Amino acid sequence: KDIYLGPTGSNPNMLTPIGEKLFFRATDPQHGIELWVSDGTKQGTKMVKDIRPGAFGSFPTQLRALQGRLLFSATDGSHGLEPWVSDGTAAGTHLIKDIYPGSLGSDPKNFLPLGSRFAFFTARTKANGVELWCTDLRAQGTILVSDIFPGPGNSNPSQLSLSLGLLIFQAIDATKGIEPFKFVIPWASSRRVGHPCSSSSSRLPTLSGTDPVLGENMSLRGVGAKPGAAAIQILGFPVRRQAVPLSNLGKDCMSYVDKGAFWMALTSFRVPPSGSWTLSQKIPNDSTLKGIPIATQTWYLLPPSLRVEMSNGVFSTLGN
Repeated sequence: KDIYLGPTGSNPNMLTPIGEKLFFRATDPQHGIELWVSDGTKQGTKMVKDIRPGAFGSFPTQLRALQGRLLFSATDGSHGLEPWVSDGTAAGTHLIKDIYPGSLGSDPKNFLPLGSRFAFFTARTKANGVELWCTDLRAQGTILVSDIFPGPGNSNPSQLSLSLGLLIFQAIDATKGIEPFKFVIPWASSRRVGHPCSSSSSRLPTLSGTDPVLGENMSLRGVGAKPGAAAIQILGFPVRRQAVPLSNLGKDCMSYVDKGAFWMALTSFRVPPSGSWTLSQKIPNDSTLKGIPIATQTWYLLPPSLRVEMSNGVFSTLGN
């Protein structure tokens, strides 16, 4: 679609796929830089919402997928840069929380999704300066995690990284200067790691998982598997940070479950004709399990030769 007629162009950038939608930001002379969405067709490529009416634009940035929606930073002119959420419709696009009231804004940055429910980020307030925050896309669930540099001074958290149930980052301490920090994550989380291996360039058997919340069901979802293949769902703990190459099984095949530690086959089944499947596993409501990391991966045996294909891994942490 020719969004900005003429030789200037709309400069689409920050392309972020979520399901069958592609979010991006683009500019046109009537609206400035705003949030757009596309389903790959001309008719389905449209501005999501004129967040800041007029030609100046809302300058959406920091686009991230969370809960099947888009988390991003934008300004509507009345509020400065603040966290917003969008489902791809104008009605479903709104300010999450006015963290720093007024036109200055909290300038949220460094969005880092945690599993399928939360995201960490940095934001600024008058009382606390630039500190570490977390959101579940609700106003009441958008909270300051810690005032590392007490008062209005800035700890400026950066280099946010997730590792085995921990958030590791760099920040400024009032007496120790710039040092590494960790935050023990109390919430359940899951994330995809690595890559699948397949005997076909047109097929990638991927695996994803919801957060394993104590007392609730965890869902594992496989797509792109060969119909009719025998699937074996494997679970192991503790989590091994480095995958083990299995080159004898195929190019790029890796085990993301540590076979030198505890592991087990949760179940086996035949892949349906769609190549997609979903499993549900009940997580015991046992507080002693909180913080335990687990790894899951799916192995596929392809008839009649019993060639092996493997999904990517999913690293999860049990919790609330």
